[in-house]
Amino acid sequence: MFKYKEVTIILVLIFVAGCANIGGGSSFFNRDKSGLEDEVIFEGTNGLELAFLEGAPPKEVYQNSPFDIILEMHNDGALDISRGTAKLGISLLFDVDDTSKSFPIIKGKENYQFGETSQARWDGIDLKQRTVRKDSSEEVNVQVCYEGEVLAQPEICVKPRPGRPGVLEGGCSVGEKSISRGQGGPIAVTKIIDSDVRGDGDTNIITFRIQVENVGGGDIIDIDEVGDCSLSTKDKQVADILVEAGWLDGTKFECNKNTNHKLIMNNGKGLLTCVSTPVPNDQHYSTPLNIKVNYGYVDGIKTTLMVKKDAFIS
Repeated sequence: MFKYKEVTIILVLIFVAGCANIGGGSSFFNRDKSGLEDEVIFEGTNGLELAFLEGAPPKEVYQNSPFDIILEMHNDGALDISRGTAKLGISLLFDVDDTSKSFPIIKGKENYQFGETSQARWDGIDLKQRTVRKDSSEEVNVQVCYEGEVLAQPEICVKPRPGRPGVLEGGCSVGEKSISRGQGGPIAVTKIIDSDVRGDGDTNIITFRIQVENVGGGDIIDIDEVGDCSLSTKDKQVADILVEAGWLDGTKFECNKNTNHKLIMNNGKGLLTCVSTPVPNDQHYSTPLNIKVNYGYVDGIKTTLMVKKDAFIS
C-alpha cells in the first residue's frame, strides 16, 4: 500500500511540474486577455511581438554551464506571418552552432484567437574554453525578419462628373481622406486621394493615390531579404512592397504601371497611384476599396547577461 501511495505522489508531482513548464515563463501565455474577445482584429499597428522566455538567457552564466536562449514570437496582427528568420547576435566568447533560425507560418488573429505564439531556440550555448578572470556584461540581441500582409478596406466616394446627369448634391464627397487606427499590422494605408475623375462616355475612371506608411516599431525591408536577414542601413531606408487595390468584388485596379504592383518605400513611406475600372456616371455612393499589402519587415530585441569569473580566481 505504501508503494502505491509513493508512486501516486511522484506522478502528481511530475504532472504539476509539467503544467508549470507549459508557458510558465511566457510573457504572452500569461498576458491578461480579458476584454480581447471584443477586439476589432483589423485595427491596430502591432505585428510580430518579441520577448525572451524568462530565464533563457539567464542573468548570469559560468564556464562549463551551458544555457539556452529562447525567443518567443507572438503574432499580434490580424493576418498570418508567412515565414521568417531569427538571427542571434552574441559575443565571440560563446560557442554557438548556428546563429540563424528560420520559422514557418505564425497565424494571426483572423485564423487563431488572440494570435499564435512560436519560438526560436538556441540550445546548449557555452563559453569557449578560456579563463574568465573578471565579471563582464555581454549583450544578446536577436534580429527578426519576416514576411506578412495587411488588408485595408477604406471607404471612398463614387460621384458623377460635374455637368453630367446624376445626383450631385448630398451623399459622400471626393477628396483627401486620412485613415487612422491602423489595419492590424505594422504597415498601414494612412491616406486616400480620389479627386481625379476622367470621363469615358457614360462611365467614369477614377485615379486613386494611396499613401502607405510604416506605423510599427521596426523597419520595412524587401521581401527577398527575409531569408538571409543580413541588412545594411540602406536596406532599412529603401524597400519595395507589393500592393494590390480594387473593388470588393475582386476586380483589380492598374497600380503603378510598369512596376508590377511594386511600391518603393523611402524611410517608411510611399505613394501608390491606381486607376479604377469604369464605373457608371449616373450614380453617387460610398463604397470600400480592397487594398492588400504584402511586405517584408525587421524588428529586434536585446538583453544583457553577466559572464561570471572562474570560481578559483580570487
